[in-house]
Order: sequence, then structure tokens, then C-alpha cells
Amino acid sequence: MDSQPSSESTKFEHMNDCNYFQWKYCMEMQLVWKDLWDVVSGESTWPDGPNTSCAVKNWEKQNCLAAAEIMLHIGKLQLLHEGASWACHIFLFWKFFTTKFTLAEYSLQTHLNNMEEIADHLVSMGIPISKEFCYHLPLCLPPI
Repeated sequence: MDSQPSSESTKFEHMNDCNYFQWKYCMEMQLVWKDLWDVVSGESTWPDGPNTSCAVKNWEKQNCLAAAEIMLHIGKLQLLHEGASWACHIFLFWKFFTTKFTLAEYSLQTHLNNMEEIADHLVSMGIPISKEFCYHLPLCLPPI
């Protein structure tokens, strides 16, 4: 008997207006199976050391994989209707504070526009973030 669940057994219904508790249980089991639950539960936290260290890069990768896994199991309508949920707040804060600027990818203006778009979304959910903060934040981050 194979100890790994089949891809069929790891499929479950996307979250909708009626199945949150079942979805939550299945999502937790999915994240445990994929060894991502420690990041989501907060048991695994940002490691000490420079941003270029292997430990930090591995943690960032696990964090991104966990966020992607969760977002891929939310129904399209939930993404629209649950825009002000705690999960959306957390995801947007994470995106806001981890978005990195590199000249190789795009211009500073494009980066600032992206930051402003995230900030506008947070403001629409009742979280006050000024546009000036968006413009000053890149100056506080270490260079890449």
C-alpha cells in the first residue's frame, strides 16, 4: 500500500459560502501533507540571518507555496466576496511588506504603482495606509 495519498484523494471542493468548516479541515490536512502547515500555523517563523541565507530563502519559498495552495483552493466567487476577510488582510499585508523592487524586473514607477494598488485595496477594507507610506517604504528596504 502506498503511503502517499493519490492526487485524486487530495482534491476537495473549493471554499464557498456553505462549506467553510469542511474546507478548513481539508485545507489543514492538505498543508500538513505538503509539509507547509508549520508556516501557516506560525510554528515556523522567519529565520534569523541575512535575507540571502538558505534558511530565509527556504522559509520564503515555504511561505509562498502555502499562500498559493490556500489561494488555489478558494472559489472564484469567494475571492470577490471575501475581499475584506482576515485571510485577505493577512495576504495583502504580506504582499505589501514583502514586495521587492529590482531594476531587472521593472521601473521604480511601476513598483510604486503596484504598491499603491495594494495600499488602495487595504484602504478600501478600512485599513489606513497613506500613499506617502507606499513611496517611502522602498527607501527603508535593503537594496537588492
